[in-house]
Formats: sequence, C-alpha cells, structure tokens
Amino acid sequence: MTTAKFSCRKVFILLLALLGSLSVMSENNSVPNHQTQIRRRTQAVGGYTPANPRDPSVIEAAEVVVTKLKQGSGPIADYSFDFPVGNGTSGNFEIKILGASQQVVAGVNYKLQIGIYVGLTCIGGIDSIVYRDLQGNYTVVSYGKELSCDDVKRLENGDSIKDLE
Repeated sequence: MTTAKFSCRKVFILLLALLGSLSVMSENNSVPNHQTQIRRRTQAVGGYTPANPRDPSVIEAAEVVVTKLKQGSGPIADYSFDFPVGNGTSGNFEIKILGASQQVVAGVNYKLQIGIYVGLTCIGGIDSIVYRDLQGNYTVVSYGKELSCDDVKRLENGDSIKDLE
C-alpha cells in the first residue's frame, strides 16, 4: 500500500509540473511582447518599408529620375519648375533625397521624394517610383506628383509625404 501512495504522489507532482509549464507556455504564446510585435510588423510581405536615403542603391535610383528629366526623357512638361533639358545643359543640379522607402519584389521598388536644387536654391521636387531589377538595372516606373519648394522644405523639416496630402 505504501508503494501505491508513493506512485500516486509522483503522478500528482508530475501533473502539477506539467500544468505549470503549460500555463507558462500559454502565457508566452498568447501575449506577444513588444519586440515580437515589432518583428511581425516589419516583416509584412509586399509592403513598403523605410529605406536609408544614404544607401548607394537609393542614391542611384534618385539620380536616374533626375537624369531622365534633365535629358528630356521624362514628362518634364508636366512640371512647373524650370529644369533645362538636353545633354549639353550647363546647370549644376543638386538633389536631396527627402524620403525613401523600398518594396522587395523580383528586384526592388524605391519610392522616393527628391528635392532638386540649383546651388542652394530649391527649384522644385518630385515624388517618384524607380524599379531596380535583379541585374541592377534601374527603370523609372512612375514620375509622380510635383513637389513645390514649400513641400520640399516641409519634408526637409521632417514631415512625411502623407502630411502633404
């Protein structure tokens, strides 16, 4: 009889231990911590995520947009800023990437907000999308809306493109 009580006690203790561990596992799975929630949000498939404006691929994508406009191969007539066209133009243009996000597809889409300057003077800006294929070739997918110099200044001051709409 003593042996039977001992076995029941072992079983009871094992059951308590099992229930306790199930309870802890349940708590860990049902209420994700803050880090888990952040990880899940940033791994959204197919969406745009922030991109570093200093990334060489982002810079090259922005340069493709402005170069195409400068050469007259973009819809320059749709923009009011004075942007001389043609390969022989003698203007020193500077660009500043004011906002950048990327979407991984079979390659990468870059959504860019670009300020265009002559010297230190803003002449306008553009919101655009550039596609980089798997071989590293860049194509302007969309010459988006024109950004006024007021829009450019607001983006420089930290507003998002959504704040301008």
